[in-house]
Amino acid sequence: MDKKNQISYITFSITDTQQLIKNIYTKLTVVITIIGAFVFCLYTNLGKLMANFCEYSPYLKLTIISLIANIVICIWLTAKILFPTHNPTENITVEDKSPKLKFFHAENRYADKNLSSFFNLESNKLKTQFEKYASLVNMADDEELLDSLIFELLKLSYIRNIKTKRLKTLFAYLIIATITFVLFDILFTYENTMIQH
Repeated sequence: MDKKNQISYITFSITDTQQLIKNIYTKLTVVITIIGAFVFCLYTNLGKLMANFCEYSPYLKLTIISLIANIVICIWLTAKILFPTHNPTENITVEDKSPKLKFFHAENRYADKNLSSFFNLESNKLKTQFEKYASLVNMADDEELLDSLIFELLKLSYIRNIKTKRLKTLFAYLIIATITFVLFDILFTYENTMIQH
């Protein structure tokens, strides 16, 4: 296979992998909605929970603790799916050295690291300079372009794989949380009715 076809193949693979990552975010939106509903329900009943907690049966107390623990785990896994790694380059095994030509420029220079999260500042700059990068691209041969694309595909593949693994784990905990929530709702309604009478 010549270099042009290899570059086309890797480019297609990158696009496909990015699409799979986007699909994970779509599923995650549904999960976040469900977790939000659980949190909202607990929050709206917080007054009753605090007032009557000592009178609840051990079964309801255990269900409440279990539900809260599962919600916390689900929120943690959601955060780890959204932010899977600080630097995917660290998760790729490279025997010699990483490609000279970077596909993705991750680092910025911030005039003020704290303010940059809240405001757009003209003094914030991408560390890579236009002229320097343009020169690297102009001097790069097909081999270097291919290496850069392959390295990017490996980084994206790692991100996709870790997101998929964590999403499967999140689904398992969400199922447990849903079952626990249903049990909580039944016991909570019944025991609060009994306390009022």
